[in-house]
Amino acid sequence: INDKGIKIIHLWEDDWLYKRDIVKSILLNKLGMVENRIYARKCNIVKLNITESKNFFNINHIQGWSKSNITYGLLYNNQIVSAMSFGLRWINSKPEYELIRFCNVLNTSILGSASKLFKHFLKENSVDKIISYSDISHFTGDVYEKLGFYNAWRSKPNYWWVVGGIRKHRFNYNKKKLTKEGADPNLTEVQIMQSFGYFRVFGCGQEKWIYTNNNNLLLVKFLIKLLK
Repeated sequence: INDKGIKIIHLWEDDWLYKRDIVKSILLNKLGMVENRIYARKCNIVKLNITESKNFFNINHIQGWSKSNITYGLLYNNQIVSAMSFGLRWINSKPEYELIRFCNVLNTSILGSASKLFKHFLKENSVDKIISYSDISHFTGDVYEKLGFYNAWRSKPNYWWVVGGIRKHRFNYNKKKLTKEGADPNLTEVQIMQSFGYFRVFGCGQEKWIYTNNNNLLLVKFLIKLLK
């Protein structure tokens, strides 16, 4: 949202070419034009296996599936209509969870789905803190605020390399990997990739969100205020 209160959505050519149904669904939701509406209270919560999680997010999420430890879904009329996944990593010998993916089935609004899935995760798992990231080019992050997350910071614009007409994550082409494959070590990542005929496109960056239990709430607010 810009300073005039206008929501801006950036659409990428490769998403339009290869994920058009997902892009259309996002736009319809933003415009409030989705006709299919389901109340989350009418859905049952189920735990999804890796195959179910992959299939759901690859079909319905603009970024596709990403590795996770836990995925919960909402079942309605024997169909998965919403899902939320979490990943676990260890920081200073303590577990820290990340909310990795959340979305509803295409062209459908599941009222209360994020809240129901997130509350179930908190009930089933003992956690002190959960982090997550939202892509500024597509989303405002308002769902995180509704779940009780706090906005920690906004990153600088990120970038991808366009390879074969598709944006590829820059981590796949860092200098170390490129020189290992025979590229000139005296050149930078950008110089190497441009010598191959590839070009960069820049995004809008990400926002980091933090959820914590009540015992740490005041501390998190103070740190966020201090960092800003």
